[in-house]
Parts: sequence; structure tokens; C-alpha cells
Amino acid sequence: MEMAAYEQIVEARGHLIDSGIMSRILDRIIEGKCSFQIEEFTIGKTNEDESFARIKIQSSEMHSLKETLDVLVPLGCYLSKEEDVSLAPARA
Repeated sequence: MEMAAYEQIVEARGHLIDSGIMSRILDRIIEGKCSFQIEEFTIGKTNEDESFARIKIQSSEMHSLKETLDVLVPLGCYLSKEEDVSLAPARA
């Protein structure tokens, strides 16, 4: 199996099961020739509770990953919060 060179973690929150959104998200990832790993999936216990999913999307090509991410945004996915970086002046 080919090693994934590019990856991005996305999150989705809402009524993911009863609305069929989770199924559409996973279908779009596969259609985009990417693979996925569900890192966290919490299902709401009542009709008022939202579900939450954190999904790592992987691809051997940056273009495929970007196109897949572009398709997932209208379905309610957003990029997972990245860790803060520290910036410092360059030596020179």
C-alpha cells in the first residue's frame, strides 16, 4: 500500500447520523481518492445533542487532498484547530 504523503484533520459537528451527513462525508473522501481514519466520533444521546467527528484524511497527492477538502466544507467540515506556532526574527 502506498504511503500517504499529505494529511489533514477535519472536524464536523451537528446531527451527523440522522441527517446522513457522516455518510456523505465519508463517501466524498473515498470519491476523492483519499483514505481516512476516524480519530474521534461522539454520537449525541438525545435529539437535541449534537454529534462530533474528528477525521484524519490522507492522500498521496496534495491536489486530491485539496479537492476533497473543498468538497467537504459545504457539508459542514472545518479544519481541526492547529497548534499555535511561535515566530521569531531570522538571524541575518
